[in-house]
Amino acid sequence: MSNVVSKQLTSAEVNQIYIPFLKKYQSQIPKNNPNIIFFAKYCNWTITIFKTNKLLVQGLNAQDFFNKLTTKKNTSTNWFNQYQMISIGSDEVGNGVFFGGVCVCACLIKPKDIELLKKLNITDSKKISDKKIIEIANELKKAKIKYFVVNWDAQTYNKWYAKCKNLNAIKAIMHNEALSHFNNEKNSFTVIDQFVDENNYYSYLMKMNIKNIKKIDLFQIKAESKYYAVATASIIARYEWIKQIDNLSKKLNYKIPQGYNLNEIKKICNMIGKKNLSKYCKLNFKTIKDLNL
Repeated sequence: MSNVVSKQLTSAEVNQIYIPFLKKYQSQIPKNNPNIIFFAKYCNWTITIFKTNKLLVQGLNAQDFFNKLTTKKNTSTNWFNQYQMISIGSDEVGNGVFFGGVCVCACLIKPKDIELLKKLNITDSKKISDKKIIEIANELKKAKIKYFVVNWDAQTYNKWYAKCKNLNAIKAIMHNEALSHFNNEKNSFTVIDQFVDENNYYSYLMKMNIKNIKKIDLFQIKAESKYYAVATASIIARYEWIKQIDNLSKKLNYKIPQGYNLNEIKKICNMIGKKNLSKYCKLNFKTIKDLNL
């Protein structure tokens, strides 16, 4: 089956059907090619539309995808979800918060899981309350959704940051570890919620001498809104991070807030004590200097 397929379209087809339909998956147009008017990445395929209105689809078994894409009756249906279903995705939580560490989760989603995910209205965890996150995560666990969590507390985070001096390098290491858990899954598509470009992602891993590097099929901005696997991973990661913060709160016998309030943070840090901050806080944050402890 061909991996490169093309078709000549009309201006009306380009502007009224294909670009609106593919807009959600639009990516940056490759450099040094002024003849391209639209470029998208979806799973294993790239979709390019040129100024001449020529449509080009590239990727493994592109003909199959092309046949569905160019069948007009399908442009009004949700057949894309069939491709979204079978995927491995990962997302992280906690990297922007002063207290606690970082949690990364990778999920494997198969066709049998989709009805449950629809029923639970799976979406980006940032749009869901903590209470609802806990409810959904427990349902996902009951359903035995396949996932793997890399859960670093603040102390582990600080040790790695001392080595890397780069938050994106830390996230790359954690995502790679979580996704590598599914190395034996055949015919799967791996997508990551993009926090850095592809070249730098692999560069960070190689610089830190990570041996088992998982190949990513797609680095997608806001992937949690486009792929069930990433949205599900986002929810479970958030659930694990909530538990981590709750455990820290129990140790202190004081509720650690998730928002930023310098006076509140200073109060908590005084309770913790300067010598123990590395067990509770991310020491690379500017907040440390602001506290003036």
